[in-house]
Amino acid sequence: MASTGIFHQLIELNGQAFTEGSYDKASYLLTAALFCARSEADQGRCIQVERIAAAQSHLINELAPDYLHSSEAAPKRAICNQGIFDLLAQRAHGTASYLNSPLFNFG
Repeated sequence: MASTGIFHQLIELNGQAFTEGSYDKASYLLTAALFCARSEADQGRCIQVERIAAAQSHLINELAPDYLHSSEAAPKRAICNQGIFDLLAQRAHGTASYLNSPLFNFG
């Protein structure tokens, strides 16, 4: 459970980076937190990451719609139809679902 402390630090740093408007850094920190949750097979923390990512996506769309990876700007660049935080929320949701599935809990 050593990554428990790291998980909480990453969540805190994500919040700081997001508040400062460093959205790229915030997304990377949140992705690292998801990897910590996954390595501990912690479905609750995966769901926490999903909720944070969804909330931050919503805030970016309100406060910085022109941000390169916002839900509004991403489709205009023709790279992806979703913002980076939307994709992270989906990844966290999928990870949480996997951790709860018979494929993961076959023992």
